[in-house]
Amino acid sequence: MCNPSYRRAAFTLVELLVVIGVIALLISMLLPALNKAKEQANMVACASNLRQQGLVLHMYANDTKGQLPLADNYGYVLAQYWNTDEFKAGLNGGGKFSWCPSERNEYGAFSYGVHVLAVFGTPGSWDPPAGLDKSRNFFRVPQTTLIVSDSRSSWILTPRRWLITLNTDDIPGADSSTAYNFNPTEFQYNGFSPRHNGSGNVLYQDASVRPVSLKSFVTNDDDIWGRLERP
Repeated sequence: MCNPSYRRAAFTLVELLVVIGVIALLISMLLPALNKAKEQANMVACASNLRQQGLVLHMYANDTKGQLPLADNYGYVLAQYWNTDEFKAGLNGGGKFSWCPSERNEYGAFSYGVHVLAVFGTPGSWDPPAGLDKSRNFFRVPQTTLIVSDSRSSWILTPRRWLITLNTDDIPGADSSTAYNFNPTEFQYNGFSPRHNGSGNVLYQDASVRPVSLKSFVTNDDDIWGRLERP
């Protein structure tokens, strides 16, 4: 026989709402940390991709006495040395090492841009300055100069000639003569993409990869833009 004095405890509606509120609060506190940790993992994987590209550039430069390919041929060079299906099919792509895990725009074959003008040449209809239509010698590129980096486009345009931004107020000392809006979706900040918690991975001549903040890029810290003059 049941004890009439015993009754099973149950949550009241108020208590249930309190529990749900606490759980929601904990989730809201944990999600940013989890997203940041995920982005950090993506950043490491992205840096590994760029190091692989750096090794390919060293192999290519050893085979060509230092001469880098033209910007438009960069993808073919990567694919040739990696012997990927993209190369066999004649596509301008470098396989899995050409795709950043943080890239959410699936347009195009690359998540990375080559540094055009200061490093890679590009003869084309837009008429680059004299002497800059050819790529420079890889072994003469300064150690502090960006070679390839996270990008929304396949190019990083040397900002010394112009700096592209949605708002010239973003750049200290910039005005309409040095910074302007041109296809901002792909070429804002000259193609540089700080997709990893405000920073973008940058490949250097020695095949090292380091994260560079947007501020450091636009203010040319450590002379990351390099020099237009060919040595």
